[in-house]
Amino acid sequence: MKICMDALEIKNQDIANEKEKHQLYNTWLKSIFKDPSQVTCLDLEQYAEFLDTRPNTENSIKLLNFLKDELTNPFRDPRFKMGVLDDIELFY
Repeated sequence: MKICMDALEIKNQDIANEKEKHQLYNTWLKSIFKDPSQVTCLDLEQYAEFLDTRPNTENSIKLLNFLKDELTNPFRDPRFKMGVLDDIELFY
């Protein structure tokens, strides 16, 4: 949620009610899914450096990039597209 909040420039909010919190999270996610370009402005490298200084966190940039990709292209398969093989490629 931190990535969504930063992308939407929302200040940290203390919400005691769990139902309200989930409703806000859903609203923020819907907003990001409608306009994924909001996530591209984030400085993930700097945030990853900050996270990596904390205990038990390393290689945060990989996770942050994965989250960014998932928010901008939900449910996209990251694997390469498999093309049609010719006879020689099929044989070997």
